Amino acid sequence: MENLIFGCRNFPVLRNSRMDDWIRLFNAETEEDLQMIKTKNAGVQKAKYVIQEMSMTESLRDAVECYRKKKMDRKSEEAYVCDQGKEAGGQIGRERGIEI
Repeated sequence: MENLIFGCRNFPVLRNSRMDDWIRLFNAETEEDLQMIKTKNAGVQKAKYVIQEMSMTESLRDAVECYRKKKMDRKSEEAYVCDQGKEAGGQIGRERGIEI
């Protein structure tokens, strides 16, 4: 695998191909190079994400993880509140004789 990765630097860049996305990923040397890779290739997007996450400092990685957890908790809380509101609204409607 090592020879393949380092050997990619010698390949010409193929325009608009899936292989081009991987070659550009392997040739990226800086964070800016990674950010410039715009692709719909799910594998390359995941690899970019993993590389960026691995290059973070531990404290930054912890902060990002905390942010993601808060975001997931907020979505769960919103869904719960929405369900509770629907249930309460349905109960009030039934009490008033309104069919839902």
